[in-house]
Amino acid sequence: MSEAIIWTFRRYGNRQNRDSIANMNSGRERVERRLIDAAIRARAEGEEQRTRAIVIYPMNALANSQPEELNKFLDQSGLPENLRPTFAGYTGQENTEERERIREAKPDILLTNFMMIELLMTRQSKLDQTVIENAQELDFIVLDELHTFRDRQGADVAMLVRRLRDRLCRERPPLCIGTSATMSSQEDDTEHAVAVAKVASRLFGTDISPDAVIDETLERATDPNLKPQSLLVLAASDAQDAQLAAAQ
Repeated sequence: MSEAIIWTFRRYGNRQNRDSIANMNSGRERVERRLIDAAIRARAEGEEQRTRAIVIYPMNALANSQPEELNKFLDQSGLPENLRPTFAGYTGQENTEERERIREAKPDILLTNFMMIELLMTRQSKLDQTVIENAQELDFIVLDELHTFRDRQGADVAMLVRRLRDRLCRERPPLCIGTSATMSSQEDDTEHAVAVAKVASRLFGTDISPDAVIDETLERATDPNLKPQSLLVLAASDAQDAQLAAAQ
């Protein structure tokens, strides 16, 4: 297992098996690595191949960009082929051959959008029905860019998540995970977590507590006393020292 995957697993700590919100700039990448970690473990334990996670993006551009990023990450992981998780985009832009390949492959992670999930849930096409049935006993439902699902669209997505859970997760509930960097403008950390948890709970239809909201804290990496003029003086001094050293 790669160092990055292990780091992500530890980062979530005791929240790894809880519904949670990654409220940070790098939330999408960290959540995707959490899904990869789960898929690796399932493969290592010899579980039957199935779709374990559905990631719902607000737009196709985001869904279409993720396979390349996931491949980059996995290429650096050093995983043997039999443990390498699979994923596929299913956004409505695939041709019939590509859709059939996804149906047969049962990718661990399905990258899609909320309109395509709606179609998969209602279409009478045997191909599409099989794709969604491949996700029986789904482990994860992920909403990316959680803050974009609001107003009428938010209500539609909230209903869709409930229908998806009722159809695919009859034996046990899935883990619901949301990502967003701009969920609340509250400055107080506690009030911020409460606000984010409230919105997420309404979208997912499950109780997400404020302590399940994973934030990030930014710390300044430069000396606050440094001013542009002092940086120029330092640069000039370094250049002079370099010239003296070269002349000796």
